[in-house]
Amino acid sequence: MEKLYHFALETSGEEREALLANSDPEVRHGVEALLAQGTSGERVLDHPAWEQAGTSQLVTPAAQIAPGAQLGPY
Repeated sequence: MEKLYHFALETSGEEREALLANSDPEVRHGVEALLAQGTSGERVLDHPAWEQAGTSQLVTPAAQIAPGAQLGPY
């Protein structure tokens, strides 16, 4: 998927559509989702996921538990 994503970034229009049309539907969907995120100078796959983990809007902050507090039987 990573190679297809990078190839798709280098192309546009009909050439990109032809490239994606010849790929596996699951892979195509994943690449299209990455492309839909846009390019703000940095590419999604250029950095490890753990470096961007805190920037995801899907991540919710964990509840704060005071040191020494009991959580269930723990």
